[in-house]
Amino acid sequence: MYFKVLATFVLLISLVWSAYFIKSTLDIYKTRSRIDDAKNELERLKKQNIDLKGDVEYRKTDDFVINEAREKLNYSFEGEKIVVVPKTEFEGDKEIEGEKKENTKHSGESKKQVSLDSIPVQWVKVFL
Repeated sequence: MYFKVLATFVLLISLVWSAYFIKSTLDIYKTRSRIDDAKNELERLKKQNIDLKGDVEYRKTDDFVINEAREKLNYSFEGEKIVVVPKTEFEGDKEIEGEKKENTKHSGESKKQVSLDSIPVQWVKVFL
């Protein structure tokens, strides 16, 4: 009888110790995983930081300032001419294609034709 009680007690202590050992082992693996994730994130942020520093250096240059002034503020050097192309000219082409698709869906036979003469005329209007 004494042997059964002692064996049961040792078995319970062994189970508790095993459960604790397994739990601490899993915690170590989780911690390693978090450390690896943090290292990967650190590397990604270092690369992003280098890219951003390069971007800041580029934005400090005269080339960037000149390019931004030309594109966003429509500035030009002496002797240069600025040509503004209205967006409606090009959006009209997209609308015509959309109308073609709509017409073919509904009627099947009717298609809107675009004359070739209108394209060169449009280019002349844009540049002159």
